[in-house]
Amino acid sequence: MPKGAYFVGDPAFVLRDDWNDFIAAFYAVGDDAAVFEFKGRRCFVSGTNKGGAGTYSDRDGREYIVGSGLIGVIPFGVIPNGTIASFARQDQDVILSTSGVFPLKFSVGADPGRGKFKRIRIGNDVIDT
Repeated sequence: MPKGAYFVGDPAFVLRDDWNDFIAAFYAVGDDAAVFEFKGRRCFVSGTNKGGAGTYSDRDGREYIVGSGLIGVIPFGVIPNGTIASFARQDQDVILSTSGVFPLKFSVGADPGRGKFKRIRIGNDVIDT
């Protein structure tokens, strides 16, 4: 993903007015996990392992609340003005800012203790769903 500022979490929370167009762009290239163009910017979205609502933590203890069954990396440039500010006031850990290109990796794995899971690696951050 290119350098910039991103929202990390459920895209439905920040793209309410554009939700139908966003979902159409996502499903046009994949149905589980995909990097795709939306409003001229690269976005990443993955379905969660549970396929629905839940709270997912990264290795640093930050929590990502999901209501739509999707978690994503969305550039600020596609998010309506004022939306990110409302999340910041709620103390949500949803902002990633990077001065350089960062790697984005998606994988599916299995753990004997919890079964199948999906792992999203955003730079050095890892979120298991």
